[in-house]
Amino acid sequence: GRCVAIPQDVSTVEGCKILERAYGHYEPSLDILVNNAGAAWGAEFDAFPESGWDKVMDLNVKSP
Repeated sequence: GRCVAIPQDVSTVEGCKILERAYGHYEPSLDILVNNAGAAWGAEFDAFPESGWDKVMDLNVKSP
């Protein structure tokens, strides 16, 4: 078979829709999706901003 790599930010629903449209240029259907997405925030605990928490949780936990 063939493997198609499409870099895309999937931390938002819109990003997922863009990925879907991009993939549609290659194939009419999808059998397997390997989503290699993740984020970390390198601040010490007492300096960890809420925006950092949101970024990590949005991508690692809430991604569609």
